[in-house]
Amino acid sequence: MTRAVAVTGLGVVSALGGNVDALAAGLVEGAASGEVVVGGLDRMHPGSEPLLIEHLDSLDALLVLRPSGVHRLDPRSLRAEAVATPLDPLTPLFEASQLPEGERIADAATAQRLRLEGGALVAAQLFGIAEATQELATAWAKSREQFGRAIGSFQAIKHLLADTFVRQELARAAAYAAGATLDHPEAGDPARAVSSAKVVTGDAALANSRACIQVYGGMGYTWEMPCHFYLKRTWVLSGLFGSGEEHSERLAQQVAAAR
Repeated sequence: MTRAVAVTGLGVVSALGGNVDALAAGLVEGAASGEVVVGGLDRMHPGSEPLLIEHLDSLDALLVLRPSGVHRLDPRSLRAEAVATPLDPLTPLFEASQLPEGERIADAATAQRLRLEGGALVAAQLFGIAEATQELATAWAKSREQFGRAIGSFQAIKHLLADTFVRQELARAAAYAAGATLDHPEAGDPARAVSSAKVVTGDAALANSRACIQVYGGMGYTWEMPCHFYLKRTWVLSGLFGSGEEHSERLAQQVAAAR
């Protein structure tokens, strides 16, 4: 039975669920089949951020991306405490006090490649959130009635939903382009495509999640409704494999260099 778990670090970032399995498939035996549960931390640009790891107690291996390469750690060797109130309330989170060096299992080029591929995978997840929240908001607007009419019949709601659909399609194009360019680098610059996808899908997921909550009204903030869970997962995903600000800055530098 495949166990899909997630590991994240807000700021220190990592990979999510099946993303880790896909990235670790060629490095850790059993990762592709799910026999070995693998998590990952992105420490390519380490700072003072806390070491936050999801589902630490379920991991068999932890991969750390560093400038020097990919390092494998035994999760049981980490000293960590559970976070009482994680940003994503559906995901157990642990804060480690230190991060050992571990065993180096791949070189720096591999670490850079995995970070790039991880960014594309996260962009796909963010597109999924943009699409899901658009569909949720649209369905709610059709069924929820006020003043004897479905709220979707009001022009203000129509405009709001139209904007969510446009953002969804832009996110779809960006995510697909990143994946296609990674598969066929002769079509363009993979790094630029991934950065573009990360920025566009992140903005779309955030804006659509907020719009979904707005369409739901006060109920959108309650535990009975899924809207706020998508928003919180967007906040987590937006920091993985580089924040939107980092990728925007990278794109700006590329544009300036091309002049």
